[in-house]
Amino acid sequence: MIARPDVAEENGGTCVRRPCRVYHLWPELKTFKSRGLKLSSLSHDNREVSLYIQTFLNRPTFSEPASSLSADLGFSHLYLQKDVGFWRGNVVVGDREAFPVSHVEPIPRHQGEIDVGIMLGYAQEDAASATDISTDILDIAIPLLATLLDEYFTPLTRIQVDVWRGTERKFISPQRLDVERKDRDMVSVELLAQAFDAFGSLIEAISIEDLRGLR
Repeated sequence: MIARPDVAEENGGTCVRRPCRVYHLWPELKTFKSRGLKLSSLSHDNREVSLYIQTFLNRPTFSEPASSLSADLGFSHLYLQKDVGFWRGNVVVGDREAFPVSHVEPIPRHQGEIDVGIMLGYAQEDAASATDISTDILDIAIPLLATLLDEYFTPLTRIQVDVWRGTERKFISPQRLDVERKDRDMVSVELLAQAFDAFGSLIEAISIEDLRGLR
């Protein structure tokens, strides 16, 4: 049971969602949708979109870890392993043409999680454009829902995208990965000594107050 637009069988559909952890108890295994909204930024021919919430199974207690749920409920998100390669945030650094990247691991859903998303009644092949605008809408919707429902929504990851064609689902996890080319050199003793000398000269020449202003 994975949320999809009602018209997905005929025209396809797209769900742009953010998995969240919640505190309260919710009706289980349900999908709730807002009325249809006409947003020209997401649909250029007046097709409606909806805000939706999909629930799974409640977490019965916080004294034990949340249990993972059946794969029939789909995956929560994709996680990019970073145990291979040299990473600076979402930038992988490599020399010459070598940019090793770790594998992507699908993360199952767990008790106490819900999806908050935007449901589009048409297939959105350009995931980037739908993701950017839907992210802006969800950044407004999630804090508003938290206030109105007196709930804690803790996002688990970045935006995820489900693109439907009939009953077939393509799972997309948009992530921007950049590469930086940098030769891997040996840090020489001479260069290290120069760095220490430069640091000493800086500390001796500038007051602590001025140094704080450089941060």
